Amino acid sequence: MTMTNVDLLVGFNLEYYIPRWPLTDLLFRLVCWKVTRHLKRWDALLEEVIHEHVEMRKLSGDKEKESDDFIDIFLSRYEEYGFTMDNVKSLLMNVFEAAIETSYLVLESAMAELMNHRRVMKKLQAEVRAYGAEKKLDMIREDDLSSLPYLKASMKEALRLHPPGPLLLPHYSTADCQIDGYHIPANTRVLVNGWAIGRDPAVWEKPEEFMPERFMRDGWDKSNSYSGQDFRYLPFGSGRRICPGANFALATMEIMLANLMYHFDWEVPNEKEDGGGKVSMDETFGLMLRRNEPLYLVPRAV
Repeated sequence: MTMTNVDLLVGFNLEYYIPRWPLTDLLFRLVCWKVTRHLKRWDALLEEVIHEHVEMRKLSGDKEKESDDFIDIFLSRYEEYGFTMDNVKSLLMNVFEAAIETSYLVLESAMAELMNHRRVMKKLQAEVRAYGAEKKLDMIREDDLSSLPYLKASMKEALRLHPPGPLLLPHYSTADCQIDGYHIPANTRVLVNGWAIGRDPAVWEKPEEFMPERFMRDGWDKSNSYSGQDFRYLPFGSGRRICPGANFALATMEIMLANLMYHFDWEVPNEKEDGGGKVSMDETFGLMLRRNEPLYLVPRAV
């Protein structure tokens, strides 16, 4: 459902070309029937999720518990701040679209790159497993991430090559400006190609290669790479429209990747003994960058 929503967002929008008046309302309904049907499905899903949490809160006497998730917390406060149930639904939809799906897509691309670069994967596994053995950990947690520099470099490299939003969010120019000889009038909608920036050969050595080591030198290891202030690297955007959930998404992706490397060895299905079995890196361009084909891997517990 999330990917259908994304496809509809970047599809043809009649309102861009024809103002919505009462006389044209029937035309809009005919053209936008797919959107209307999809929104009804979303609404039913969100109603179900919210209803489950409301019922659980009733059973617990509306008392806060350690197991409460952000929906429980939001429901306990929404009346206090004058929010409506539609506000709760909007928040949930944002989480489904902007947090869960994007994190999954980046993690999938990171795993695909690691399968095609076994040296990098072995080095990453060695770092994570050595740290886990030293600390006698059953799993890697958020507090451990700062002690895993190669893991962080690998995630930065995955985001450089496979930013979840290749064209970032649309911006508007606040004043007339000149960029490389092009005049950009004020109030112009501007799309920044973050995907192309991350592969610019004038900035990156061997830009098409997956090389986490590049982020362990030249000051990248000490800089706040995700702040949006270094325009060579904008996986989460920049300025007022920078991704508000960047820190949450980053921690989530790093924890998942660390534990996938900590607990498992990985193979491509029907992999040859000589280490063959390359993974296709073909992608579909859109509001979100996703693979043409699902990634299928075989885990081996260690």
